[in-house]
Amino acid sequence: IRDHCVTGVQTCALLLDLGAAKYSCSIARLSETGDGFEPDVLGVGQVEAPKKSTVSDREQAIRGAIDSAERMAGETISEVALLVSGRYLTSTRVAVDLELPRGIVTEEDVTECFWEAAGSGTDGRMPLSLTPIQYRVGGDIERAPPIGFQATELSVEALLIDARSTPVENIKQLVENCGVDVARVLPRPRAAAVSTLIEAEKEPGVMVIDFGAKHTEFSVFENGSMTACGGIPVGGNHITQDISQIFGTQISAAERLKTLHGVAFSGPSDDLSIIDVPQLGTAGEVESHSRAELYEVIEPRLDEN
Repeated sequence: IRDHCVTGVQTCALLLDLGAAKYSCSIARLSETGDGFEPDVLGVGQVEAPKKSTVSDREQAIRGAIDSAERMAGETISEVALLVSGRYLTSTRVAVDLELPRGIVTEEDVTECFWEAAGSGTDGRMPLSLTPIQYRVGGDIERAPPIGFQATELSVEALLIDARSTPVENIKQLVENCGVDVARVLPRPRAAAVSTLIEAEKEPGVMVIDFGAKHTEFSVFENGSMTACGGIPVGGNHITQDISQIFGTQISAAERLKTLHGVAFSGPSDDLSIIDVPQLGTAGEVESHSRAELYEVIEPRLDEN
């Protein structure tokens, strides 16, 4: 949100997230604090993603999410920051070496390194972000730009995140057909990490996993910097389908079983915890299973992730 705040305006532009199960958006105002900004969420809108993939159905759902957020916030927006799913992303660690004939690192030298790193992308892909990982001067590793340091060579390592251009352009067109401009495209795994982690958690190394309906996304941090991100086409809906097929129950019942009784780690008492599973075909017919049996269905999918 901070990156997409409209210059000189307290209210931030809308963030739009088009997931597989739901379309959601939010509007926030930033309040300046001693060490940055604190977002104050004014409005949130969320609608179920359309079952059909027609253009008109998706546009209607996008309009519904935006309208709900605007009504809650009492604001009307004209542009959005669009979050792109990890399944379209590729993250690449890029290293650039630059000779320093003046023997000192300047701000222009750092900028030149980043411009060269940004040009490392491939055709057919849209660069989304370039974030520094580390700098090296005189054999020493620095986390902040070493401007003013004496050196004959500057080495910069950065994380380049880009996305497949065609699906991103298609999504942008859907959004713009709804009467708002896409001012910026952001990688969703990075947004999830920034909104979840505090700085102290990034230093020792951490992975953030965002488990969605049809896709699971991840971002990795080392020494305070993001070093990788992406996604795989496995999510919560796959677990629901496994429960439905193995236990012979409806999708809606399987989703409720997963939500109420599903576990990622099994405990000794799970064999004694009995749950009733509604059966397909005959109304009122149920079968009893232990929570441990439910875990045995869920666990292989989690291992697959």
